[in-house]
Amino acid sequence: MTIIYLHQYFKFPNQRGSTRSYDLAVELAKRGYNIIVISSSKNKDYQKKLWNKIQHSDKITIFYMYN
Repeated sequence: MTIIYLHQYFKFPNQRGSTRSYDLAVELAKRGYNIIVISSSKNKDYQKKLWNKIQHSDKITIFYMYN
């Protein structure tokens, strides 16, 4: 099963901010779910394309859109 997770600012543990959504995504992936996260970012590296894909693991994929 695939879960699509919408989050305003998805953060990894090495970034400033809450990682509650990351922790939930990792736990769901451990239980066998495929996780797709759709989030926004203020990272200027993401300005060039509409969607920026990051493959975090086999079961977690994050799509960032610059805002």
